[in-house]
Amino acid sequence: MPPTRVAATARLARRLGVGCQLSLETPMACGIGICFSCAVKLRDPSGGWDYRRACVDGPVFDAEQVVFDDPAE
Repeated sequence: MPPTRVAATARLARRLGVGCQLSLETPMACGIGICFSCAVKLRDPSGGWDYRRACVDGPVFDAEQVVFDDPAE
């Protein structure tokens, strides 16, 4: 699914107040987390953000945690 549609799905779930998990499609060059080509930007509990590797920590993430580089976000 295109990233804009994934972001729209996350926004819709938030607006409706339903839980949502997203399975993200990212390039996974090595598949074991060494190259960081699959890094996903996620919110952390302190209010900041950090990167997680989709091939190791995902590829499914809670929609509320994913940070989209989208002005509508």
